[in-house]
Amino acid sequence: MKISIKLIMILALTSLLACDKDELGSLENKGLNGKWNLISVSCECEPVNLEKGQLIWYIDTVKSKLTVVNHLTEDVNGMESGEYNITINQVDSRIEILSIDYEYWFENSDLIIADRPWVDGPLIRLVRD
Repeated sequence: MKISIKLIMILALTSLLACDKDELGSLENKGLNGKWNLISVSCECEPVNLEKGQLIWYIDTVKSKLTVVNHLTEDVNGMESGEYNITINQVDSRIEILSIDYEYWFENSDLIIADRPWVDGPLIRLVRD
């Protein structure tokens, strides 16, 4: 029995379309990519502690964009709501935001973004939902 190429393609396409939505959605939250809640910033300034949902960062590594949604009523150095271009160097674990070159790493499931915290540069902690 010969199976036609068209039949194989149809079967392959059907299996791809039948993937669980959760499987596809979880790919969006791998590594830097996805929704992050900024929960703390420490630097030479007074430390800032926030709750989930107050300052949200959506990092899109494909489009090299950072979208910030700021629900705070007070002025905090966490960026205003808007879309920002970012440059990501995953080999060296670096991310450039607003022309500042930060290093990043993961502690457990938290994302840490820092610019020389040993000399009072910012140390930013973000968590997923």
